[in-house]
Amino acid sequence: MSRESSVPKSSAILTCKHEAVEPLGLNAGVEFLRCPSCGAVIVTDGNVRLAIPPVRAAG
Repeated sequence: MSRESSVPKSSAILTCKHEAVEPLGLNAGVEFLRCPSCGAVIVTDGNVRLAIPPVRAAG
């Protein structure tokens, strides 16, 4: 897979349901997960769930 195709388009995160996630860790009751399908980091705090899209490194 090329580097260009390894980072999905930002619209991918909007259509992804984040069904299969990998745990990244916990901090003060906040859970951090990663979606292998779209690359987003999912942050869960109680009933609030945020999806942070992946960012390409400069260079």
